[in-house]
Amino acid sequence: MKWYDAMRDFLYVHPWLQGLIFGSLIAVIGGGSFLHRRKERKHAKDLVEATRKLAEANQQANTYREEANRLSAELLKVHKEFAAAMQPEKERIRPRLLAHKGKTVMVWKESYRGSYEPSPQVLVDVNEDSVILQASGPGNLPYSWPLSKITTETDGQGRFMVVFDDRVMSRR
Repeated sequence: MKWYDAMRDFLYVHPWLQGLIFGSLIAVIGGGSFLHRRKERKHAKDLVEATRKLAEANQQANTYREEANRLSAELLKVHKEFAAAMQPEKERIRPRLLAHKGKTVMVWKESYRGSYEPSPQVLVDVNEDSVILQASGPGNLPYSWPLSKITTETDGQGRFMVVFDDRVMSRR
């Protein structure tokens, strides 16, 4: 108790020390509050910067999407033009193939043209998009080939030939 009374008497005798202590407490409380506001301002500034960067990234992504859509539209246009250009070729070949439906025809793949003789196969059916063939012999299942990848020829011996254009498919 003596220390407390001594301190109280000292503070009442020296009021400047009392002002210094209370002023320091107010400065610490006020300064802490100031630092807190400074951190809030920095955080707000960081949020604004992050929002700006996000907006720029979204704008760039939209630009890429527009470019991808434009390229996709161009590719679709080229595909439609190609399909339209191939239609007369398919329509020219299809009647020739239908004339040999159910008969044995010679089949040759373009990539092996010089390396082996054509193989005899039965022309099972021809629809609008593909030709269906079956290798002769028991247990062989029918298979189809796109009509746009087929040409027809007659070889030197007068045999009807179906030539598969397999060059693009074999590169995969």
